Amino acid sequence: MGDTEAPGAETVQFPEEGKLRVLFAGAGPRPAGEHTSRFFNLSADLLCIAGVDGYFKMLNDGWERTLGFSKRQMLAKPYLEFVHPDDHQATEAEIQRLYGGSDPLEFENRFRHQDGSYRWLSWTARAFQADQLIYAAARDVTSRKADEQLLAGERRLLEMISTGAPLQNILEEITVLIEELAPGLICSITLRAPDGGHVLHGAGERLPEAYRKAIDGAPLTSDVCSCRTAIASGKQVIAANVASHPDWVGYCEIALRHGLYACWSTPAFSAGGEVLGCFTMYCRTPREPRAAELKLIQRATHLAGIAIERRRHEQELLDLHWKLEARIQERTVELQRANEALQAEIAERRRAEAEIRKQQEAIHRLSTPVLKVRDRLLAVPLIGEIDAQRARQLTGQLLAAIRANRALVVVIDMTGVAAVDSYVASHLAKTVQAAGLLGADVIVTGLSREITQTLVTLGVELGDMTTLGDLQSGIEEAERRLGLRL
Repeated sequence: MGDTEAPGAETVQFPEEGKLRVLFAGAGPRPAGEHTSRFFNLSADLLCIAGVDGYFKMLNDGWERTLGFSKRQMLAKPYLEFVHPDDHQATEAEIQRLYGGSDPLEFENRFRHQDGSYRWLSWTARAFQADQLIYAAARDVTSRKADEQLLAGERRLLEMISTGAPLQNILEEITVLIEELAPGLICSITLRAPDGGHVLHGAGERLPEAYRKAIDGAPLTSDVCSCRTAIASGKQVIAANVASHPDWVGYCEIALRHGLYACWSTPAFSAGGEVLGCFTMYCRTPREPRAAELKLIQRATHLAGIAIERRRHEQELLDLHWKLEARIQERTVELQRANEALQAEIAERRRAEAEIRKQQEAIHRLSTPVLKVRDRLLAVPLIGEIDAQRARQLTGQLLAAIRANRALVVVIDMTGVAAVDSYVASHLAKTVQAAGLLGADVIVTGLSREITQTLVTLGVELGDMTTLGDLQSGIEEAERRLGLRL
């Protein structure tokens, strides 16, 4: 073929970064030719021509595939009727800019799907004033938007867990995050009571209050509603229709009375495999969960398990502390009342002190958690004083976790550590080197001025150590090294 085009020929241009712009050259509006129409419908993107009157004039087949509406349905209504109400104003403003002669538009908004949900579309468009038409291409970026929101939420939740936020707040934050990513669904978290024979309502403020009260404190019985069955059996329970599911016989009336027609419950486990509770999604129409919803359930259940297990360890340590304190008080009173038994009481006190030291050692181990942020990425938030023993424990835990998780990047956050002595500073540098020998990059965040001065005094080359200001920056750098899109 030659390099020249016939007058009025239609052209298609492909700009950089894979974004498709469809520009029709020539004067006056006219229907696309047969070859252009074939190409128009072949595109995986959503291609369209829209008029100044607010209606679509031409749509390719991608619209039906993405939004579920037929092209006839979408051509019959103003396109703003399909735009999310919160995006109307911004969409109209961008259209006016186009008609005002601005550069080609690059914009994102939400379009309604036939099932009532919304899809995020990324637009590239250009207006031709002579034709009174807009030529545009859109791409469905709903999955990317959801992944970005989920990743940000997970980072926020992990920070809440590492900083000791109340368990109730963390669990509520999990349900809110998943409900934002799965509009129309109601989420809750049910806990296994400490006695092991009952369940407790943990989170889910959107559940009707009467329904929450009916669950809270109920006996842990299998075959009675999905959440209790999931906790009792340790298996996921999908009740697509509670009215006919065998686990809801005799119990479905209260769910149906509150408009809860489907219930999907997944147990949350500790690191040792113990069932700690479950994450549940309720739907107001009978159906099974979609693939995207199953993915959200898996992530939410994992986060809930981490939060519940950490809180349980903290409570166990607190209970042990008070038991030991009570014992010490008892012995002190006995010493005051019976001087004749002084030597025996001193020996008992020494034994109690030995138990306290064991407790402190346990606290040291648990106050240096190695958290798996995601595949190949670990985070170690350090809080409090670090002595030589704790430094050695940290090295052992970290190297073992790197091997077990085949980690490629480790973020050690020292925001909660005010200062360290020369031994601990030197040990930190050696730990970074040891992690490197196992193939893991180490990013150190939150170094105080005192710790930095100690490292410099010891002659540690800070240029060989990656340091950043805070934990969030460290995780973002780690994800960049792993090739993840922020």
